Amino acid sequence: MLPPQIVVSLLIVGVAAEVPKSPPALSVPLPPDLSIVYRCNFDESHDQNYDLFPDYWTRAYGPRYPLYVKAEIVPVASPDSPRSLWGYLDGGSLALSTPPISITQLFSYQAQVWVRTRNVQSDRIFLEVTLLDSNDKPLRLLSSRQLGETAEWTLLSVGPFDVDDPLVAKAVLTLHVEAGVRADVGAEVWFGTVSLRRLPMLRVTLDRPNGLYLLPQQPCVNCVVSGVPSPAPLLQIRVMNAEQQEVLQEKISLESQPAFSEEEIPPEPALRGITLYKGTTQRTLPLDQPGYYRIRVHLAQDSNSSRDAELAFVIMRPPEGNDLSPFGWSLPLGVLPPGPDRLRELLHHAAVGYVKFPVWCDDNTDKRTLQETSHFLEHLASHGVQIVGLLTPPDSVREKISPHATTLDVLSSDPKIWQPSLEFTFARVATLVRYWQLGEDDGEPLPSPARIQQVLDQAQKALGNVVAEIRLGIPWNWLRPFPPIRLAFVHLTGEPSLTAEELESFLQAIPKDPAPPQIFLTLRPLDDREYSLRDRVRDLVLRMAATREGAVLAAFHPDPFDPHTGLCTATGTPTELYLPWRTTANALASAQPIGSVLLPGGSTNRIFSIDQQRGVMVLWADRPAREVLYLGSEITAFDAWGKEVPVENTPQGQAILVGDWPLFVYGVSVPIARWRQRVTLATTRLPSVYGVPYRNQLRFQNTFPEPVSGEAFITTPPNWHVSPRHFTFQLQPGETLEREVFFTLPFDAETGPQPVRVDFRAQGESGYRFSSYHFVEVGLGDVYIEVSTRLDESGDLVVQQVFVNETEYPVSFRCELFAPDRRRQFMLIREQGPGRTVHQYRFPRGRELIGKTLWLRAEEIGGSRTLNYRITAAE
Repeated sequence: MLPPQIVVSLLIVGVAAEVPKSPPALSVPLPPDLSIVYRCNFDESHDQNYDLFPDYWTRAYGPRYPLYVKAEIVPVASPDSPRSLWGYLDGGSLALSTPPISITQLFSYQAQVWVRTRNVQSDRIFLEVTLLDSNDKPLRLLSSRQLGETAEWTLLSVGPFDVDDPLVAKAVLTLHVEAGVRADVGAEVWFGTVSLRRLPMLRVTLDRPNGLYLLPQQPCVNCVVSGVPSPAPLLQIRVMNAEQQEVLQEKISLESQPAFSEEEIPPEPALRGITLYKGTTQRTLPLDQPGYYRIRVHLAQDSNSSRDAELAFVIMRPPEGNDLSPFGWSLPLGVLPPGPDRLRELLHHAAVGYVKFPVWCDDNTDKRTLQETSHFLEHLASHGVQIVGLLTPPDSVREKISPHATTLDVLSSDPKIWQPSLEFTFARVATLVRYWQLGEDDGEPLPSPARIQQVLDQAQKALGNVVAEIRLGIPWNWLRPFPPIRLAFVHLTGEPSLTAEELESFLQAIPKDPAPPQIFLTLRPLDDREYSLRDRVRDLVLRMAATREGAVLAAFHPDPFDPHTGLCTATGTPTELYLPWRTTANALASAQPIGSVLLPGGSTNRIFSIDQQRGVMVLWADRPAREVLYLGSEITAFDAWGKEVPVENTPQGQAILVGDWPLFVYGVSVPIARWRQRVTLATTRLPSVYGVPYRNQLRFQNTFPEPVSGEAFITTPPNWHVSPRHFTFQLQPGETLEREVFFTLPFDAETGPQPVRVDFRAQGESGYRFSSYHFVEVGLGDVYIEVSTRLDESGDLVVQQVFVNETEYPVSFRCELFAPDRRRQFMLIREQGPGRTVHQYRFPRGRELIGKTLWLRAEEIGGSRTLNYRITAAE
């Protein structure tokens, strides 16, 4: 058995499949004999001495593995054998191991065992493979997933796995039943056939281990194949983008050579006299667009031995600047995973400006770990990354109080217990760490504010002679009232995560304080098991943008290596969210929020200024829209992957197609954006009374840094009368103009929100032509009509009218419905009181009207209001 710390670091979870609901004999087709390295189905050939225990197998003995736990071969059929190995669990654990099995680097291998249980409550069953050298020294440990109660036969697998280490010569398969905190009594487990299979080895690597490429770099993929019977094995290479669209495909007939020369003797007797082949090929992938990609390589063999390999990589657009972003990563495990070198590269390309890192150590800490930590933090600090030291006590300190003691428990105890190690820590890294956090982001329940303040004061006092200024902070659940504590910072965290809109509202509601602490917060992406990639990307981008709207110093991903919400895998390769994080962090690195503007197509946006003249707009829409407006003189747009999006120049400005994938629009004119924000109409609601002029006031401000003069033109829906529709202006920087205008509605003015556009032609140091967009509500909103259409079973078009009266008095209206080439229909509404009334109109041959515009007009009887609605007939 390997030491526990090695076991944990080498744990690899295999993939298991559930037993099909078919006859056991048909459950698993047996592969050709060459593929079988070892197979034990517990028949008589594997128990030649009739002791009901498989020959040459061993079992573990010791306090955890008592002899009274029974293990013997019994006549209980498994999916492909009439017998099985039975264990009776009576309060202990059980570990049964095969004899050492010879293996070689030529192949990949897969270990499997069938399992069935009864009455298992807390025990866990799994398969383990130990790789040994020629002297039976353990080198590596692999493990399957763990099973609990499983009444049906279930297949556990480890692998396929490669033999990477040339020292590996043997493998041992171990069947584990590990007792839980409360060991099961009276539980039973049956193991069916245990096997170790050879598979052709297919190893696919990239020339950059992290899979990070900056244009114009192109990925180079290296494929190594061995253990195949064909001298020209066929490889199929496919490259898919983040949306699972195939962007590249090719087939390669690999040139190979015999795996063993005539003088060499294969290490496994079964391979002697058989010619097997091995070969290598390299391909540079001709990809020149930024994005997230997966390369899938398929080695075509027979159905039992074909192999597949998959790697992820990203191609990135070089950043426009070197600014570090206000976004960070929490690394509660330190540099593991994936190691300091890969981690440095991942952080650099992700534009990470803040890193949380565990720093509390003592003289029991491994010297290599201390040195590695110091070098890693020195590298980050030298590149401008702000380091937040996580003060989580080492086990040697924590255990002096309690194995479950929290950071605050430790710091509340006798300073003699913790002060020496903390002074040791501060002396080593105080010059590198800017902020110090008591405990991990999500790891500890927080006591009362009074106790927290007491601990903070004690820590400040104890460490004041080591560090002149200690910026201490704590994690805090954002569902609790803001802490009344003297802090350098507060890290806001908790579940459930807030949406972008909720986050903006929450940050605006934080109490204002004369000397407020800095604010960090958790930014955990959505889980890939519950949400689509589109939803996850959009949510991440919008929440990152929302943090810039509030007084947030930095937003942290709590675990970038989480298998379901992370930005990277445990091996250091990017996930689908790495590029959206990077694109957003780069876009907002030095940007300041300036709000949003109304767009003609209704898309939502957030604008951030990069300097006084240029900005970036985050742009998205719930429904596809084509936005046409002037944004600036040099506009470029990119999607969340960093790929450039077409921008069409038109006489009205730039045209951009917008959807629910967020876009980043660069080059936005900040003065024009601010001008649009300053254009207002004093009244945005007009009574639905035609022929009567209504006074309004148009107000706007010169937001350019120089004097401007020009003209303004007001554009309204057809037949509206505006006075004046056109006027001139001259404005100094910051000067505001207010101009009185009158709107007169025509008799057919449509009820509801109506677009009003103000076109500006301004001349300063340069000439500018742009528009601002507004909506004026026709109707006071207290009396209105909801209209819908449908085809009934007879083919008539049914138009449903819901008349809503939200006043306190009855109203009467004469309603007319106009349809093309049809007789108009009438309806009288007499003295309708407050509430809703439903009426219907019918048109025969309704399909002829589908897609055509209907006009519903309601004129008040004894009053001046007129309601107009135009709707498109739909099924």
